[in-house]
Amino acid sequence: MRILLLNPPWVIRNRKNVWRNVASIMPPLGVAWLAAVLEQDGHEVKVLDAHAERLDVEAVTPWIRARGPFELLGITATTPLIGNALEIARRLKQMWPHACVVLGGVHPTVLPVEVLGEPAVDLVVRGEGENTLREIAAEKPWETIQGISYRRQGQVVHNPDRELIRDLDSLPLPAYHLLPMDKYRPAAGAAKRTPATSVLATRGCPGRCTFCYRIFGDRLRFRSGAKVAEEVKLLQERYGIREICFYDDTFTAVKREVRAFCQAVVDGKMDLTWSCFTRIDAFHEENLPGDEGRRLPPGNGRDRVGQRGDPQEHQQEDRR
Repeated sequence: MRILLLNPPWVIRNRKNVWRNVASIMPPLGVAWLAAVLEQDGHEVKVLDAHAERLDVEAVTPWIRARGPFELLGITATTPLIGNALEIARRLKQMWPHACVVLGGVHPTVLPVEVLGEPAVDLVVRGEGENTLREIAAEKPWETIQGISYRRQGQVVHNPDRELIRDLDSLPLPAYHLLPMDKYRPAAGAAKRTPATSVLATRGCPGRCTFCYRIFGDRLRFRSGAKVAEEVKLLQERYGIREICFYDDTFTAVKREVRAFCQAVVDGKMDLTWSCFTRIDAFHEENLPGDEGRRLPPGNGRDRVGQRGDPQEHQQEDRR
């Protein structure tokens, strides 16, 4: 099957806007993982990262038409991008009326009924998409596919949620070869060295912040340190990457795998600098010896966390 996966464009109407050249442009890793599993199943996959290519909605249409036709069209969307995503869906449906148009990502997961109010959208994939999209591409009957919403006789049907992937190491590495890797960059001043890019080592977070919509569920899942190091090595060898930003919510939560990754970097003599996001109560100093590479912001509240935090909160993660 010929499949197109699309990351919609951001719209910055004023081309003199300072954020246009200051903000980061990072790979759509979710799309790259979807592409990887579809290629693994033998499908022909194209990816358009319209944001990285700096294509607006008008320019997206001829780009796609020149490379079509496609039988399955997948579009990811967050809330700021949903308008562009739906407009592109309408244009794709006009080009190829019999193609299946699928929307996924955070916004369609939270508001599938709203998204399916657009007649051009055939299916919504809710939550984690790899196995769900595999079954859609295999043309299984929709009523048998977990994790999707669709219209039937004028009513929206929500199939049962799909179980999350337990073993993230079972996934292939993201299909970086389908992305414009030369067009990605960190935000101005965010990296010590370039080229730099982002990587994900986990899904989920041990935190229970009330403001957060946990699309990956309540359980922290992690890739092995060896698998993450394998991905970093590929990025260095193929694309010359010198710095990695781990975009995980809480990269340091699983001490064992952080240590395994760091050891693999040392053993592989990788010329690498890296940064990550974490929670202050999931930061383990023994994993990051020395002061040169460890920077905590002033007034980080660490002493207050130590005094008031629940020592049992992350016991399960710390034992791993």
